[in-house]
Amino acid sequence: SADLGFEKTETVVTDALGQWTGVKCADFEFAYLGTTDLGVVEDRVNVLAWEDEQWDYDPAIAGMTIHRFDTSSGTPTVVEADILFNGFSWLWKKNSGDVYASPPKLNGPAVVTHELGHVTGMDHDYEQVTTTMFYAYFGGDWQGTLAGDDRRGLCENYPNGQDECQVDSECEGIDDSQRFCTKIDGINVCEEVRDEVGEFCSRTEINCAEYCVFTGAMLKQGYCSIHCMTDDDCPKRYVCGDVNLVIPLIDTGTKLCVPSGEDTGDIIHFDEPISEEEPDPAGCGCSSSQTPGIGWWLLLGLTGWCIRRGKANTASLHC
Repeated sequence: SADLGFEKTETVVTDALGQWTGVKCADFEFAYLGTTDLGVVEDRVNVLAWEDEQWDYDPAIAGMTIHRFDTSSGTPTVVEADILFNGFSWLWKKNSGDVYASPPKLNGPAVVTHELGHVTGMDHDYEQVTTTMFYAYFGGDWQGTLAGDDRRGLCENYPNGQDECQVDSECEGIDDSQRFCTKIDGINVCEEVRDEVGEFCSRTEINCAEYCVFTGAMLKQGYCSIHCMTDDDCPKRYVCGDVNLVIPLIDTGTKLCVPSGEDTGDIIHFDEPISEEEPDPAGCGCSSSQTPGIGWWLLLGLTGWCIRRGKANTASLHC
């Protein structure tokens, strides 16, 4: 990335590779092989490249993962996965991000870690905003570390027959996040500690267990909340009520815990969840050299990763 410079770019990439490599219940590992002059072409070399001089796709797309398949055995198998990052439309930062800023800023660790998740076979998450694989990026850095559901997905896809943890102490030192051991869909994983109902959240700071309810224009402020059926489901000074703007999106009629006797905020409308080809406000694209017809959950045969130095040679891509 021209914005980050080579040293910071390399750190962002290696840290992101480490997030997906260090999950103890998964038989999966990325390897960083250094820099290369190779472009994003069909050569069975996995390359990450920043397009800083021009971007030929939707400017809202921050990153695009390109899978290439071998169908000779009858079962499509990924033999190459390259990633293009949009350095032309976005300003890349290492420690901050805000898509509503001028110019709009991306948090490098969050975006790179997300795209690498697609390489492992992970699809978008439309329900948990704090996951790395949440479908949209608003700002902040929380998508740069794997949530419990991200870890569960990797372990389900590449099981090694073990849980990641049995007690909370086994989750210490994974990264800078506070974590505890919990069971998700039958697998013990190290989940990040989340903020409780009423704690502050915004477009650049979301660490809620379930939802962030926005109460100010431009998503600058809000509070964490949870789903409820009655007032008894909510903590003191909160009641079960309606909200106007919440991330993740909820079905009409769904109630959350709201402050007792207080306005829930101005009404601001979001579109429905978007596809990978049409992200909003920031998202990622998809591409493959052949369409396998069985979705993203494919066995990957990856040997390692290289960073492309200079402008990428973009092959013909399609979604």
